[in-house]
Amino acid sequence: MLSVSGFNRQSDTVTLAAFKQLVKTGQVRYFYAVDGAASSAITNWVKTNGTKITGETQQVTTPAPRPKQTNSTHTPQLTPQQTTGQLYQLSPTITQ
Repeated sequence: MLSVSGFNRQSDTVTLAAFKQLVKTGQVRYFYAVDGAASSAITNWVKTNGTKITGETQQVTTPAPRPKQTNSTHTPQLTPQQTTGQLYQLSPTITQ
């Protein structure tokens, strides 16, 4: 698994060029685009060049977010979150 979005999904941690190279060499074969998440250059490229895997809506359980640092001694209980999105298959033969 490779996270392509930075902290709080505000910036890519992998450049589009580096991501394309990972696809070209077969190191990345699938991409899960979360519904409602901010678009990035990578997500837009995947949606344009990848093949949607159709069927029922895919659901993924993501780890619980880290709590924010506070001065409080109370530790919040964080639970994993379920998200829905679209799974794409990526082929090493994509040339764009």
